[in-house]
Amino acid sequence: MPNRHGPLTPMAAIAAALGLLYWRNRKQRKGQELRPQNWFHQVLADNFDRPFEHLQAQEEINETLPVHPFQQRILDLKSTPPTVLSRHTDMPASIVQSTCKWIASVSDLQALVQSLQSIEMLAVDVEHHHLHSYLGFVCLLQLSTGKTDYLVDALALHDHMHLLRPIFADTSVLKVVHGGDNDVLWLQRDYHIYMVNVFDTEKACQALGRHQRSLAKLLDKYCQVTTDKSFQKSDWRVRPLSEAQQAYAQRDAHYLLYLAHVLYQELEAEDQLGSSQKGKSRVMQAWDKCQRVSLNLYHKPQSQAAVAAATATVLRNHVASPADLADIAVNLPGRDPQQVVTECVHSLCQWRDDVGRDKDEGLQAVLPDGILMAVAAARPSTSSALMSCAQGSLDALHRDGAQQQQGAAVWLRRHASEVCMLVAVAATGGGSSQYDAPGKAASGNANQARQLQTLEQRQAAQKARLVKKFSAKSAVYENCKMLSQEGELLCFCDLRKLTWYENRGLADRISDDPPTIRLRFMHKTGDQERGVDDYYLHSKENKCVSCGEAGHYLRYRVVPACYRRNFPVQWKSHRSHDIVLLCVDCHHVAHRAAETVKRQLSQQYGVPLFPPKVKPEAVGGKVSEAHPYNVRRAAVALKQHGKTLPEHRRKKLQQMVRGFVRQSDEPADDEEEWLSQVELEQGLLAGLAPRQKRRMLRQLAAEQAGKANDSSQSAADNVSAQPSGQEEDRISAELDQTASAQDISSVPGSDTAQHGSSLQGSDEVQRDNQAAAMSDEDEVADTSTDESDQHQQHVNIRQGSGEEDAGTSIQQLSRQQQGVSSQGVSDEDTNGHAWHGRQVVAAALAEGGSDSLLVLIQRFRQSFTDTLHPKFLPSAWHIMHRYSICSLVCLCACLLITCLMR
Repeated sequence: MPNRHGPLTPMAAIAAALGLLYWRNRKQRKGQELRPQNWFHQVLADNFDRPFEHLQAQEEINETLPVHPFQQRILDLKSTPPTVLSRHTDMPASIVQSTCKWIASVSDLQALVQSLQSIEMLAVDVEHHHLHSYLGFVCLLQLSTGKTDYLVDALALHDHMHLLRPIFADTSVLKVVHGGDNDVLWLQRDYHIYMVNVFDTEKACQALGRHQRSLAKLLDKYCQVTTDKSFQKSDWRVRPLSEAQQAYAQRDAHYLLYLAHVLYQELEAEDQLGSSQKGKSRVMQAWDKCQRVSLNLYHKPQSQAAVAAATATVLRNHVASPADLADIAVNLPGRDPQQVVTECVHSLCQWRDDVGRDKDEGLQAVLPDGILMAVAAARPSTSSALMSCAQGSLDALHRDGAQQQQGAAVWLRRHASEVCMLVAVAATGGGSSQYDAPGKAASGNANQARQLQTLEQRQAAQKARLVKKFSAKSAVYENCKMLSQEGELLCFCDLRKLTWYENRGLADRISDDPPTIRLRFMHKTGDQERGVDDYYLHSKENKCVSCGEAGHYLRYRVVPACYRRNFPVQWKSHRSHDIVLLCVDCHHVAHRAAETVKRQLSQQYGVPLFPPKVKPEAVGGKVSEAHPYNVRRAAVALKQHGKTLPEHRRKKLQQMVRGFVRQSDEPADDEEEWLSQVELEQGLLAGLAPRQKRRMLRQLAAEQAGKANDSSQSAADNVSAQPSGQEEDRISAELDQTASAQDISSVPGSDTAQHGSSLQGSDEVQRDNQAAAMSDEDEVADTSTDESDQHQQHVNIRQGSGEEDAGTSIQQLSRQQQGVSSQGVSDEDTNGHAWHGRQVVAAALAEGGSDSLLVLIQRFRQSFTDTLHPKFLPSAWHIMHRYSICSLVCLCACLLITCLMR
C-alpha cells in the first residue's frame, strides 16, 4: 500500500500552489470590491491639509485667489439664457422602453465621447459613496441625451474619466442637473471635470417659488413616475449593480431634459405675466443661480475646521440644553459640566478625524455621532466599560440597518484603551492637546507624550511649536501717530517711541485714542519734502500680508539681513518698507523663494554661500584662511587633550588658532609655546552663534570657579597663568557685554521697533537654509547692528609678551563678541550666509554702484510677490520703492571720500 503520510507528490504540490494562488486572488478581488479606492492610480485629492490643485485657468485672469479654470466662459454665458429649452419637447418613453448602455471599458468610453460630439443637451447625475472613505468618491455617472441613457462605471474607469472633460467644458452643450451643487464639486475633486453651461432644475423651482423641489416630487407631478429614494443610501461600490439599482440610476437622468423644458416654459410664462422680482425676470433669476452652481470650486476640508464643525454638530444634535449635562461631571467637582462634555466630544472628534484621514475611512463608520456622545457622557475607564457603553447605540444602528454599525464596533475594539485615555485626559482639563496620533495603543502615564506616527501630524506639531516660539506675543503695529509742530502727520509708530519723545520733553501728548504726540521742534524728512512718504503715512494691520492670518504672525525681511546689514548706512533708512508680517506657513514659503534668489546671486557674482574651508592638515600655507569651524575644533582639541597630543600636531593646531585670532601668519616666538587663555577662548568661540557663545562663556566661567580653590599650579601644566578670581570676573563681564550687544538699540526710533520675532527655516530645510535662517534669527537688531558696523575695529593682541592686562583682554574679547575676528571675517559671517551677503553687496557696488543695489533689492521684492501673491500689503508698498535722492547723494559722497582716503 502507498504511504499516505509520505512526501507530497509533484502533482499534489502543484495543486496546493494553485489553491493558494486562487485564495490569494480571491481575497485581492474582494478587497478591490469593498475598497475600490485602494486601486485608484490617479488620486487628485488626498485626505490631508495640502490645498487642492485645480486646473490652470484657460483665460488670462488677474486674480491671486484660486479661480475657476473656465470662469470667463461661464461669465460670458450669464447674459444669454439657453434658447434650446424654449422648444417643445414630448415626454420620453418609460425606462423599460428606452435604450440604456453600460460603459465599463476604455473603448466604450471613447465611443461614448465620440457620440456626444453633436448633441445640444446632456442630462447628468452622479452616485457617490462617502461612508467608507474620508472624502468620498464617485461610483457611477448617469448621462442621458433624451434618446439614449448611459451608466458609466466610474470605479472601473476612474483613471480614464478625464476623457469626458471636453464635453463638460463645451459651452455649446447644455448640461442639465437637479441639485447639482455637490455633483459639480465631486467631479472636480475626482477627475478635474468642470461643468460649463449648466441648467439646474432645482434652481428653476426656487425661481418659481416652489417649496417642494425634490426630484421625486417633480417626477411624480410632471411625469407620473414614482421613485424610491432609499436607493440614495445604497452601497454604490458593489458590482454588479442590482436591477433595481440600475433602474433607479437610469431614472434619475432619463427625465431630466423633459423636466428642464417644462420648468423653463413655466419661467417664461411667469415673465409674460409680469411677475418679475427686483427688476429681474424669472428666467434670468434661475439662469443666474445655475451659473453660480457651475462657478463653485472644490476645497478640501481642513482638519481644525472639520473637527470644530463636527464638535458643534454633535453637541447641537444630542444636547438640548445645559440642564441635560447636569449628571455628566458628577465625579469631577469644581468643573463646569458643559465644559467637560465639550472637551470630551472635541477630543473624540479629533481622534475620529485623524483615524479617518489616516485610514481613509468615513467618520460615521469610525465612530457614529450617537456612540461618540454616549462615550463622552459616560467617560468609561476600561475597554469592557467602553463596549458596554456603546452597545446600546450599536444595537440601535443594527435595528436601523445602518452600514456603519459593524465598522464602528471594529474600530472601538481596536482602539478601546486609547479612547478611554483620551476621554479621561479631556475630562480632567487636558483637552485634545494630550492626544497625538491614531492607531497607537495608550500606555503609561496619561500625560506622557506619545510619538507622532504620520508625516502630517509631525508637520502640524512642528508648526504649533514654531508658532508658539517665534510668533509675536502681542500686536506688532500699535499705529500711534506722530505729528509735526504744525500738526502734519509724520508717521505711524509704536508707543515706546512716543514715550521716548515725551520723557525727553521733545513732544506733547495730544490724544490717547489713538496715542498721538506733537513734536515741539521743527522736523521734516527728505521724503516729506519730496512728497514720497505715502508708505509711512498709513497704518498697518497686524496680520499676514499674504493669506490674512491674524491668529499668529512674525516679521519677515523681504531683502535678507545678510545683504541688508552690509548696505551703506544711508540705504538703511527705508528698511521698514521691506519688513512685513507673515504667518509661519507663508514665512516658510517666502524663505525658500529667497534662498533660490540667493543661489542665483551666488552664481552671478561667483560668491559661494559659505566661506571656503580648509582642513587642519592643510594649514601649512596661510593659517588665517582656516574656517572658524576648524579653528573651534582645534581649540577644543587643545583644551581637552593639549598635554597628550604629539608635539608636531599640537603646534599645528596652536598655529591655526593663533593665526585666526591674531590675523597673522608669522610663526610663534619660542617663549609663546602655549596659547594664552584669551587666545584659547577666542578659538573656542569661533563660528558660534550668539546664543551658543553665551552658553560657552557660562561653561568657561563655571570651570574657572571650580579651579578657584586651587592654591597654585605650574605654568607648564596650565594654559593660562591668570588668577582664577580675575578670570571669573572677566568672563562674567564678557558675558554681560555679549548679551547687551544683542539688545535692541536704546534709541526707540528704529524701524524695527514694531516688529516681532524673526524665524527663518525649519527642521526640514537643508543645511544652507538652516544656516541662513540662523543668521537672521540671531542677529542684532537692525539699528544697533548698523551703527556698530561703523565703529568695529580689529582686536590688537600684544605679541611677544608673557602677560596681558586684564582690562585690555576684556575689551578685546568683548569686541570679538560684537562681531570682529581675524582675517576680515566676523563671527557673524560664520553664521548662515553673512559672509556671502557681505561679498555680494561689495561686488554689486563695485559693478554698478547704487543701481546694482536697487536691482538686487527689487529682485527679492519681485520674488516675494511672485511666490506669495500678497493681498494685504500696506498701502503704497511697491516693488519699485526707491530711496530718497538725499540718501543717494550722501551715499555717493561717502564712496568718493572713501576712495580719496585710500
